Amino acid sequence: MKNILFSTIFFFSIGNLFSQDTIFKRNSEIVIAKILEISPTEIKYKKFDYQDGPTYTESKSNIKQVIYSSGMKEVFEVKLPEEQKVVYLDNSEYYDGTKYDKIDMLHTNKYLQQNKYYNEREMHKLLINTNDRKIAELVKVSKRSHGLQYIGFAAFPLGIATLMSFAINEPAVGISVGGICLLGTIACPIASSVFKKKRKASNQAAVNLYNQEH
Repeated sequence: MKNILFSTIFFFSIGNLFSQDTIFKRNSEIVIAKILEISPTEIKYKKFDYQDGPTYTESKSNIKQVIYSSGMKEVFEVKLPEEQKVVYLDNSEYYDGTKYDKIDMLHTNKYLQQNKYYNEREMHKLLINTNDRKIAELVKVSKRSHGLQYIGFAAFPLGIATLMSFAINEPAVGISVGGICLLGTIACPIASSVFKKKRKASNQAAVNLYNQEH
């Protein structure tokens, strides 16, 4: 009975993790939300942890990107007029006299800045060197999630343990142990996927913050 209750609570929690949307604002604020409506100019949402509360309306011009519960990402770019752009001899781009050296995230572990490619570790080092507390915290979350995402590999030994548990002489013990192992076999890949998404989202948030402030 305890195993059934634990399983129910566990899968309910996992389901909640996958149902949340993440809004990244241009002022560096990150909102965990339930998006209700998207119009050509606005996004309406409720805060995920208080869905009985008020409905918020945010202009798209204030939002950098949204990562939906499905994993799909939508980026809202603010394009500057082409005539404001000036390219100098060193190929650096400037807008209104301000150097523009933004980082483009091509993949979770591949980045591009001024025609130079960086891996995830190199980019983390560059981001931390800004001495920005918010960026450093996001990098820390990414690194922690990177390590935890490999929990999915535990599904293999747990799967073997599930099969072996049914060979135990005492059926009650075998079923109990097998049930726990089976739960772990299912849960580990799900948890791995959650941590992988969290790693990617943290890297993207850190890069966005860098692009906005540096």
